Amino acid sequence: MNFDILVDSNKTDFKNLYLNKDNIKKTTVDKKNKVVNIFQKTQSEFIKLNSIYQDSLNSNSSDLNNKISLIVINGIPIMESEKSKILFDQSAINELKIIDAEINSQIFCRITDDNILIINTK
Repeated sequence: MNFDILVDSNKTDFKNLYLNKDNIKKTTVDKKNKVVNIFQKTQSEFIKLNSIYQDSLNSNSSDLNNKISLIVINGIPIMESEKSKILFDQSAINELKIIDAEINSQIFCRITDDNILIINTK
């Protein structure tokens, strides 16, 4: 039973969209047409994960080796093939953290030789 998911009446790939739960006004389900429509209190501008990634590198360029090889969102590692598809409501981002390669090596027993970008949402 696949449903189409609409956000403010726009069809979306919901599995790759991070919304701010505090900005949800109402949700309707049309079982006959297999449509779920999510209405926001304030219409949000969605930003791509790639732009968050690039901004993170640019703002920390003096401190880091400028390479992030692992992105984790809410504790889930993101596959390379999914990175370009992910969108965020800007207000949904609660925390954005870069773990540099040296700390990564000490804490995570060197999952990767590069930096890790960690994003937590509301």
